[in-house]
Amino acid sequence: FDYVLCKESYHHFCRPMLALYEMIRVARKAVVLVEPQDPYADAPLVPGPAVAMYETGGNYIYSLSKRELEKAACGLGLPALAFKNFCDIYLEGVETALATEDNPAFTHLRRAVERLESRCARGEDKYNMLMAVIFIEPPSQECLMEFIGHGWDVMSIGG
Repeated sequence: FDYVLCKESYHHFCRPMLALYEMIRVARKAVVLVEPQDPYADAPLVPGPAVAMYETGGNYIYSLSKRELEKAACGLGLPALAFKNFCDIYLEGVETALATEDNPAFTHLRRAVERLESRCARGEDKYNMLMAVIFIEPPSQECLMEFIGHGWDVMSIGG
């Protein structure tokens, strides 16, 4: 495969790092993860003690951190990473709501996300979602500039 996309599934794997290694093994160009961000890693940190979270079935809910992915990429000799944060909120009932401006449930959800995004942009809260691109093949300078132009943080690894 050229790319592997894992969206909001990684945190359910019983051995997520092993799953990441498998994604890297089968992808030729990059692995893209879209996952909850670890509130207790990477600045700004959420105050208070870290609390392990488990699903009702007993599976640990794993959340990503930029630093953890950076260490994995360095250890595997990968060339670069790209990160971007965003906010996501779940409100009961929105899964069946039409995404139209005249739907009160949709507009309520959109406004709640906008408020949280605004708090995060001002440094008053931490983004709860992380998008990460783990490059396996060195990206071109043009590719990196495109990511940067769309608000992504790009990190080159190694020499």
